[in-house]
Amino acid sequence: MKREKMIWLMIAAVVAVGIVFAVSWQGHSQETLLAQLHSTDWRKRAAAVEKLIAHGVAKSEEVKKALIDLLDRENRLIEATWRESGGQEGVAVKYGEGYSEYYAKLLGIVDKMADFSDKRTVKVLVRSAYNPDSPFAMKLVDHGEAIAPPLLELVSSDVAAIRANAIALLGEVLRRDKHRLRRMPAKMYEQIKQVLIRGTIDEDTGVRILAVRALGKVGDRDVIDVLERVARSDPAHIPTAGGGAYYPVREAAVQALQRLRPK
Repeated sequence: MKREKMIWLMIAAVVAVGIVFAVSWQGHSQETLLAQLHSTDWRKRAAAVEKLIAHGVAKSEEVKKALIDLLDRENRLIEATWRESGGQEGVAVKYGEGYSEYYAKLLGIVDKMADFSDKRTVKVLVRSAYNPDSPFAMKLVDHGEAIAPPLLELVSSDVAAIRANAIALLGEVLRRDKHRLRRMPAKMYEQIKQVLIRGTIDEDTGVRILAVRALGKVGDRDVIDVLERVARSDPAHIPTAGGGAYYPVREAAVQALQRLRPK
């Protein structure tokens, strides 16, 4: 009996220590880590994210909100980096590959716990840094109409890389909309198409190429005149051997026209 009593006392002590530790961590360490998410040193922010995940609290409402807010701030840092360098230098150049790995992990965490009925969360995710043909981008496009408003805002960005991403995704949104049982409102569809058409005269060559490709993929034949104009007159060119020139936007327009014209 004495031995059993001692065992129970030991178990109770261990449980009590665990409770005290948990309460202590919840009350102090979590607060400290949440504050660390605002550090000016990205390495400290990254370390705080790792610890929050390790302690399994990333799904709590307070931590979820803090991580979404953090992703929003990182997005703005990435935009500022592009802007400061005139679109020539990304965060991987300025902060190193370690930052890119941290950012990808943070984006992945927020993506997994995202509530796509929450407009702010959707806006933060859409403003994130990703390739327009990545699995993450295609997941965004699955939400169709919900991601259109923040993408339409990004088309007005002064950063060409951001405009390009927005144009590419908007094109995919329209393309997929044609195959949905519940189509988006005709007014929004037309608004997006007009944005793609304006993209064909963007000052940035990359944006123009993506706009032209998007129009070809969407498949509306009423843009044939627009694409013919691009195929004839887009100025972007690359000198080739022998004194010739390659016109990448014109070439993209020709390929888009081949999609739209009847065989």
